[in-house]
Amino acid sequence: MQCFRYIFLMVMLSAASCCTARAADVIEWRLENPFRFFNRAEDTQKHLDAFKAIYKKDGNTKTPILEIERQLSRDTDGRGWAEAMYTRVHQEPCWITSKDKCEHPDYVLPKTHAVKFRLPAQSGTCIWSVDKGPGASIPVSARTKSCDEWTPLPIPYEGNIKTGGATVTVTVGGNVVATEFIHVDDILVAGLGDSFASGEGNPDKPAVYHKYKQNEDQALAFLGKEMARYPRPITNASWLDEKCHRSLYSHQMRVALHLAISDPATGGPATSPQRSVTYIGLSCTGAEIVEGLFQGLHDHRGQLSALVSALCKRRPDEPGKGQMKKIYKLQTLKGVLEDEIYSCPAGDRLRDLDVLLLSIGGNDVEFSRIIEGAAFHVNVRNKLDGLSEIIEEFTGNESQFKPRYPDDKTFGKRIELLGPNYAQLADAISSAGAITKNASRVFLTAYPYIAYAGPNEICPTTTVGM
Repeated sequence: MQCFRYIFLMVMLSAASCCTARAADVIEWRLENPFRFFNRAEDTQKHLDAFKAIYKKDGNTKTPILEIERQLSRDTDGRGWAEAMYTRVHQEPCWITSKDKCEHPDYVLPKTHAVKFRLPAQSGTCIWSVDKGPGASIPVSARTKSCDEWTPLPIPYEGNIKTGGATVTVTVGGNVVATEFIHVDDILVAGLGDSFASGEGNPDKPAVYHKYKQNEDQALAFLGKEMARYPRPITNASWLDEKCHRSLYSHQMRVALHLAISDPATGGPATSPQRSVTYIGLSCTGAEIVEGLFQGLHDHRGQLSALVSALCKRRPDEPGKGQMKKIYKLQTLKGVLEDEIYSCPAGDRLRDLDVLLLSIGGNDVEFSRIIEGAAFHVNVRNKLDGLSEIIEEFTGNESQFKPRYPDDKTFGKRIELLGPNYAQLADAISSAGAITKNASRVFLTAYPYIAYAGPNEICPTTTVGM
């Protein structure tokens, strides 16, 4: 958690340095939905309300995201806030995980932002108008409403991030009472990586279990009475992306969401959110630098290529004028593997990334096998070995129960290969501006201390779950 807080603070500072929020002097305004990954504003508002409640109790909290999660968990009897959104996310999709893209053509680069305005100090009826200026592709918009009521208006973004925005004018009884130029800062955040990034272990819709119902599976019964008594699921867990085990609880998504509901100046909850966040999540459980980031995994394209495509007007690997690519030499146990990464042709780039969150390297050294080898009690290992032999004898196929413990030689070799592949990854991210030329915008997150239950508290010895 110490590491996570550090990463979030660094991202906050980085985002704030490039995108300074402007507060209106007279006109009050706020984004209708500052987190564009959620289709519905009420879903974002739920997190903002929880943040405000927590901040009211303890304005010095150092773990706001964790406290928000705990608050929303209590509100849902422990099942989590994402379960209620799960059906809507799949019925009203923006980010189509099977295609690694958003169906809405303006998602990565919005044409407008939905903004609400009011003038509470003014009585009567206000006429609100938005004027982009001469030559604008978006016409003048106007609304008539009571001055103290929130009035929705579209504020142009239009692809010119530095000069986007519009002049908002308020008239009452034919007289101009207020005018202000409004510009919405939109931060583009992307997440790449492995299971620590995707949200593995935190499905959007948790499984439902029979409580202590006897498991009659003979394979598990072979392991002993304690193993046979594990509860069985009534319904399985569900994910935003089933194959990648990508969920709304991904720490990368939670960082992006927290940027949207936070005040850039104070770090506390935004009173009137004026900073928009656009999020692209591509992390996938099991991903390695080679298989996952460069090459495809679980029927998905390589995450690097998918992100480059999201930042381009057209797929950069499509034949055509200005096609740009670079060959990378990646190290594997079987030898050198060559792979290519395309960059956007000149004029085809939609926009640049503001923040890239990256978690990678654990699977490259077979982290899961290390945990498996360290976690199972020797008696369980022996039983798994025996069960595997029986299954393989009868089926002729390799058993799924077969232990996969790492050997020192292979582990050492994988460690040696990690450095050169990290270097190739760094070059692929920055070379020719494929993803971002600014290394200060890339945050490689450290893995948590999984042997610790809390600060300076080592997990107790137990066989529960083993």
